[in-house]
Amino acid sequence: DDNARALMFTVLAGETAAIPTEELWRLGSRYMAFLQYAYNAENRRFRNFLGYDHRRWLEDVGSEDSHGRALRALGTVVARWPRQGIREWAGQLFEAALAPTLTFKSPRAWAFTLLGIQEYLTRFSGDRVAQSTRVELAGRLMQMFQDNGDDTWPWFEDILSYSNAKLPHALLLCGRSLQRPEMTDTALTTLGWLA
Repeated sequence: DDNARALMFTVLAGETAAIPTEELWRLGSRYMAFLQYAYNAENRRFRNFLGYDHRRWLEDVGSEDSHGRALRALGTVVARWPRQGIREWAGQLFEAALAPTLTFKSPRAWAFTLLGIQEYLTRFSGDRVAQSTRVELAGRLMQMFQDNGDDTWPWFEDILSYSNAKLPHALLLCGRSLQRPEMTDTALTTLGWLA
């Protein structure tokens, strides 16, 4: 997931022109290559931990969160990267890795995936698999809020953990895109409570 974060950084830094473009393309290609290497086509999942000593994967399947972060980065590349070749590469990897997210239990993995889908759909708005995955995962976040939230604890879970703001962030963007005001309202309520 660190390489996914670095890939997102190269995309966003490119939009600010803070780093010379050729350097960003070189770095972005390197981070994309690592994500490709981390992808296990047999189970359609990303691995996360690579042993430094012999460059062996320490696992066949990484965490759900690392998979979601990879999809978020890939979706961002598809939407924003200026060179078509890397966008196409990211799009192919995104499409190959999307389906397993429907089996995930982690709400943060859902949120990271939703943020990637939102980006991806800005370029491929007609992709029905991405659209239906967005509806399903956003619906799961809403259901979590309905199951756990109330006036005194307006939150998706019975605890606060890490990357908390990503849950309402994803729900807010999905609510706006899907024209589902209840999602938008829920996201704003939880964000207001976190503040």
